[in-house]
Amino acid sequence: MTGLFPRMNTRPFALLLAVACLFLAGCLPESKNPLSTPAGSLFDPHLEGVYQQRETDEVAFWHFRYRRENRGQGHEHDVSPWIDVLTAGHSKDGSLERSRYEALVTQIGGANYLSFISLPSDGAKKRPVRYSFARYAVNSRGDLRIWLAHESAFVAAVKAGKLRGKVTPHKFGDSVEITDPTPHLAAFLAASDPQTLFAGKPMVLRRVAR
Repeated sequence: MTGLFPRMNTRPFALLLAVACLFLAGCLPESKNPLSTPAGSLFDPHLEGVYQQRETDEVAFWHFRYRRENRGQGHEHDVSPWIDVLTAGHSKDGSLERSRYEALVTQIGGANYLSFISLPSDGAKKRPVRYSFARYAVNSRGDLRIWLAHESAFVAAVKAGKLRGKVTPHKFGDSVEITDPTPHLAAFLAASDPQTLFAGKPMVLRRVAR
């Protein structure tokens, strides 16, 4: 099974690799539902902009922008709750890796979260819509820090009956598909420690433009 991003020279960027785990068993939990519906999602203008991610000699750029919907000629655009995310990674050998996502923002207990979907590239086979989750924070400079959902914490929650879902064992660890509806997911996060569910060192994206 291959990931979303082809290998860039010797290895992908750390964050690109983590997001690519959406397609690999035992990397990121998947959910049939987001943490909030589009109507109940937060509009966070601090997210919009262009970010740079640097890994050794390789550079990736991330573009975050709320989707605008045209109401017709002579009218302003409506801002959609959906965020379009575009990535472009430049490797040392000159190749360019590109990917697309769409995401919703949810605020629970003072923390901000993303429910995001990987969009297929042109010609790629469509798969069922599945969400993955991340916690994020934007600092005073505008840099973005992202903590991806920790698979084992969500596996443990399903096994303990705190979440509904299906755990599938694999050679290198269990994977989980969460089936709980959105209100139950939000309630679970509100009652949980975000540093446990989204453990590990954050990935840092440096803002370069708004």
